[in-house]
Amino acid sequence: MKLTLNSFPVDEIKDSRKTALDGHRLLVNRQEMRDLLLEDERLISAEIDFAHPGESCRIINILDIFDPRIKAEGETFSGILGPAKLAGSGTTNVLGGMSIVTCGPLD
Repeated sequence: MKLTLNSFPVDEIKDSRKTALDGHRLLVNRQEMRDLLLEDERLISAEIDFAHPGESCRIINILDIFDPRIKAEGETFSGILGPAKLAGSGTTNVLGGMSIVTCGPLD
C-alpha cells in the first residue's frame, strides 16, 4: 500500500466566475460551490465566506476544520460519501496553506 500526496500551495483566494487553481491563486465561484453543496439533502443552507490571515473577523460555532483534499481517482471519503473501502493508498491532491472551516448552529 502506497499513498502519494500531491501538494498544491495556495497563497491567495479570490472570487471568480469559475472555480480553478491558477498557479498559487485559488479562484472560487461561490454560487457554483453553494449549489453543489446544496445537492446534499442533509444540508438546509450553505454560505461561502473567505477569511484571510491578519483580517479582523470572528468565526463562531466551528464544527470541523480540515485540509481541502481529493483522491485523484476513486472515492474521497470512503465510508462517509460512499461505501467503506480500503484507504491509505493511491494519489491524493491537497491544497496547502489553507483550510476549510465548517460552522453551524449548535442546537
